[in-house]
Amino acid sequence: MAIAGLLAACGSDGGGDTSGATAATATGTQEAGGGAAAAGTVSVDSLPRFEIDADATTATGAMSYTLPSAEAPAGTVMVTLKNNDTMMPHQAQLLKLHPGVTVEQFTDALATPAGVGAVVPLADFAGGPNAVMPGDESSVIVHLDPGSTYMVICQIPGPGGTPHYALGMIAHFTTGATAQSNGWPKTDATVKMTDFAFSEPSSIDWNKPITVVNDGDQPHELAVLAPADGKTMDDVRAALSAPEGASPGPPPYETYGGVAAAAPDVQQQTTLKLDAGDYLLVCFVVDPSTGKPHYMLGMEQPITVE
Repeated sequence: MAIAGLLAACGSDGGGDTSGATAATATGTQEAGGGAAAAGTVSVDSLPRFEIDADATTATGAMSYTLPSAEAPAGTVMVTLKNNDTMMPHQAQLLKLHPGVTVEQFTDALATPAGVGAVVPLADFAGGPNAVMPGDESSVIVHLDPGSTYMVICQIPGPGGTPHYALGMIAHFTTGATAQSNGWPKTDATVKMTDFAFSEPSSIDWNKPITVVNDGDQPHELAVLAPADGKTMDDVRAALSAPEGASPGPPPYETYGGVAAAAPDVQQQTTLKLDAGDYLLVCFVVDPSTGKPHYMLGMEQPITVE
């Protein structure tokens, strides 16, 4: 989720300049793994780690990821995105390939004009760290199914609206044959994503660990936006509601992580790092029946960090 540029609605013209939004298309109810399990059964420190580096954009505009290895641990895993770029925000959207689907088939489908919309029949949205600004990092605890292949893509639009995955930000990894951990750490609060709203306790401390669960029938993400320097929340909302292409310049907001799009019944955990101020929770996933991003259907929520 979340970011700088223009939302390319997958499989439809979503309308509205999302100024760098992620562009997942919501279809189906396939489960990507990571359904709710007993919390507090493992400690965060005991979890296996898998770090994804977003590399610096080259002089020619090429973008890429660097993975620590071709195989990630299976089970409950902390996935960290480090944005080493100096120019653009990046995310690490995970998608688990369906059995029998190859990396080449996924890559070829993604390269078609339909983009992410073309890979929806081939893979399940599996969450991951949502967009962070250059030099920042974000960690998300996800469930990675054993013996599976996962794609990593960045859907943020780059120069001219070209999504980062089309500029090279696509990678893949497999998972081990057995899960190293299946429990979940205890968190302080739970945010439920439904069609189309965020449900959150009014007393939540956003800088403590939270569980984010997709209780909807469509994939959902939680992206955290805040006004850029010199901008206001009104500027952010105006950019989100503007017609496509109406705001060609840099977006009036910055992105502060969250969780990338996940299929129904999937849970993730994260700890945000937010200074005092006002933020906006947003889901940029596109509703296939209306062609509108979920935030236009009500899936946005202001929060204040004291």
